[in-house]
Amino acid sequence: MSEVVVEFVSTFVKGFVDDADEYVVQYLASALSQEQDGEIHLSELEDMLCSMSLKFSNLEPTRRLDLLTEVFCLVRDSNKSSTLQVCDASSSASTLQSRKNNQEDSPGSENKCATAGDVILKQSESDVAFLSRINELRQLCSCNLSKEYLQHLLYRHKQCVEATAEYILDCDDLIKDEEDFLRRREVEFKLQEEEQVALDMAKKSVLAKFDLQVVKPVGNGKKGGKELLTVEKKPQQDVDPKVRYHNGVPVHVRKGEKYVVEVVQEEWDGGSRGKVKTKGKRGKGFA
Repeated sequence: MSEVVVEFVSTFVKGFVDDADEYVVQYLASALSQEQDGEIHLSELEDMLCSMSLKFSNLEPTRRLDLLTEVFCLVRDSNKSSTLQVCDASSSASTLQSRKNNQEDSPGSENKCATAGDVILKQSESDVAFLSRINELRQLCSCNLSKEYLQHLLYRHKQCVEATAEYILDCDDLIKDEEDFLRRREVEFKLQEEEQVALDMAKKSVLAKFDLQVVKPVGNGKKGGKELLTVEKKPQQDVDPKVRYHNGVPVHVRKGEKYVVEVVQEEWDGGSRGKVKTKGKRGKGFA
């Protein structure tokens, strides 16, 4: 798996996921590189990207599948040639000039203009080769096209300068096509901002409800609590002992009474009244 493939897949993924992990990019690049003859489970990769990016999941299913298929074809072509398909700028210039002459000779030629794409992929400004291709296309165009629009056209035509020049020549109204592209990009940026605002609000509400908050101490106590007032300790008083003596025997009382009241009663004999002369319930049992 070449570094060009990894870089291209990373650019594609970061167009939808800003904080894409390096391991995710490596997994997608290896999955796209190992499958041959188009036998790749694009549905699994589609589900994976949908779970990672809300922007990608908001696209139409057909558009998502077309994007993944295009990326797969680019990776497959890159594995065969070890580099992405980039045409020579000088040959594209001559081709563009010849097609301009042919168009002047036959103004009623058939137009093969393709429809504009809906997704904007990010490209690093430090890529000198990519910027040189954009400048080459800008010099070849009769009208002043924006850098973002030319960058978008290059990605649509797999970074082939010749194919992009042919599209520019075949398109009837480039100004209108560029305006449509900029309008879609503005709508997309606005949706991204709304999604970010909604995400921030949801995060704040969740944190306000469930997050731990620091509670400031009320007083100047060491543990953050209210400082307790100091109370003077009362002098300990002598308590009368709760042991009394009765006839020389120690008697423990509950409240320390000074006198013990002794209740003298007749000793109970157990209910015996004499000898039993009869048994059971056949008569009186006592004489």
